[in-house]
Amino acid sequence: MSFKANFKAFQKYAEQLASIDEKAIEQFCVDFLNATGGELLRKARQGTPVDKGTLNKGWKASAVETAGGGYEITIFNPVNYARYVEYGHRAGKDGWVKGKFMLTDAEIELKKGFEKALETKLRRFLKEKLQ
Repeated sequence: MSFKANFKAFQKYAEQLASIDEKAIEQFCVDFLNATGGELLRKARQGTPVDKGTLNKGWKASAVETAGGGYEITIFNPVNYARYVEYGHRAGKDGWVKGKFMLTDAEIELKKGFEKALETKLRRFLKEKLQ
C-alpha cells in the first residue's frame, strides 16, 4: 500500500504568508493590542466604585511598546489610593476592607475571550493580505 500527497497548495500558501510585509504584521500587532488595552480599560472602569469619580477617571493605558520579542501595553491607575481599593487595606486596629479587584477581574474576564478575538482578527487580516 502506498500513499501519495500533493503539497503544492500548502507550498503556495506558505509563499503567500512569507510575502506579507513585516510592517503590516507589526501594525496588526499594535492595533490589536491597542484594541485589547482599550477593552481592558473599559472593563476596569466598569468595575471601579464611583464616589467622586477620581479613581474611575484615573485609568490610563501606555503606548504599545516592544518587549522581549513581543509587544506590551500597560494599564494603570496613578491615583494614590488605587492599589488600596484594588487589593484591600487595613481599617483600624483589627479590621480589613476587602479589595474590589477592578483591574484583576477585568483581566480575568478579558482573557476568557482573548484567543477567540485574536483568531477572528487574524483571520480577517490574513484574508485581506492573501487575496
